Amino acid sequence: MRRGVQAVAFTGPALALLALTQPSVTPNLAVALFVAALGISSLGQAGFVANISDIAPQHSGQLFGLCNTFGSLAGILGVSLAGFVYEVTGSFNLLFNFTTCLYLLGAVVYFLAASCEPIF
Repeated sequence: MRRGVQAVAFTGPALALLALTQPSVTPNLAVALFVAALGISSLGQAGFVANISDIAPQHSGQLFGLCNTFGSLAGILGVSLAGFVYEVTGSFNLLFNFTTCLYLLGAVVYFLAASCEPIF
């Protein structure tokens, strides 16, 4: 179940971001696609985040903190990178396509490697 929910949490936003790269997207549709991307990615709370307690019941707090640390660092660096890419290209399309690739790669890796068996 967690794999399926996480697959939706990754592929849904990927499709929404891919749609944002199309030239025919109106401002209203762009807002709807962003809302869909962020809303669907929240399903990750039932997939990835809950899976931490499955694989590390004794150390889930520490593992969750470690995951949040790397996520925060990526967010900090991502803002600067996004600004730089936008200044150079004048468009967010490269960023949306790159993020779509990361989402799809994450979906494949999670689907193949996720387990509910305790590891730690």
